[in-house]
Amino acid sequence: MGKEKKSSGLGAVAVVIVIVALLAVGTVLFFEMNKANDVPTVEIAKQTQATEQQTEEKTNAPTATGKCGDNAFYSYDSGEKTVTITGSGALWDAGDISLDFWDEFGSSVRTVKILSGITYIGAYSLEGLNMAQEIYIPDTVEVIETQMGGTALSWSSDLKKIVVDENNKNYSADKNGALYNKDKTQIVQYPLGNDSKAFEMPQTVKTVGIAAFADCVNLESVTIRETVEEFGPDAFMGCSEKLIIRCVAESTAQEYAEENSIEYELI
Repeated sequence: MGKEKKSSGLGAVAVVIVIVALLAVGTVLFFEMNKANDVPTVEIAKQTQATEQQTEEKTNAPTATGKCGDNAFYSYDSGEKTVTITGSGALWDAGDISLDFWDEFGSSVRTVKILSGITYIGAYSLEGLNMAQEIYIPDTVEVIETQMGGTALSWSSDLKKIVVDENNKNYSADKNGALYNKDKTQIVQYPLGNDSKAFEMPQTVKTVGIAAFADCVNLESVTIRETVEEFGPDAFMGCSEKLIIRCVAESTAQEYAEENSIEYELI
């Protein structure tokens, strides 16, 4: 009987050992399987992140690039609806070369940023960007061409604001987004698409430039001081029929209003 009990005890021990061994093997297999399963998950995460980054880079990349001067270049960002012009020297105008490169995206542009280095903006250099609302003029621009019928900035009926770098030695702008020469003795261009109904010209102004207010259909009142001595051709061509020039009696502004059949009001 004693031998039978001893044999039974050894059998129980063997069973326990087998169970422990199986549990150990199972645990190892479990972790190995999980480890193996984690590899694809990590790789998928990395691939997803890379794809998202590539998509973001593609979205932010310029939609179009090219030359707009001998040493000037443009890039168009469709997301920002912005054309950025870099390089140096003059921009081409229609007298130099066909500007059909603007046709592809010109009507979609809302902002034009000209960076430092550009010195000349021809009368038709930006004509194809006919829906732009803002334009930034850098410190290096020396000439913004003016010809009969308008300036280099009179191409956009939606133009609301012209911004000039404060370090520019030739041009300046005011809070209304209007363009002047540096000392504001001449108003060069009032933005055609500005929403304001009234505009008061600074007393520093002596000359109203060629077509400076042409086609500014939103303006209904312009106050012009006695300091103004000269009006360029077509200064108020195509303005609203509601336009009233507010001026001083017997001033050049009153004379101009009478000669051009523009209603005026004495102040």
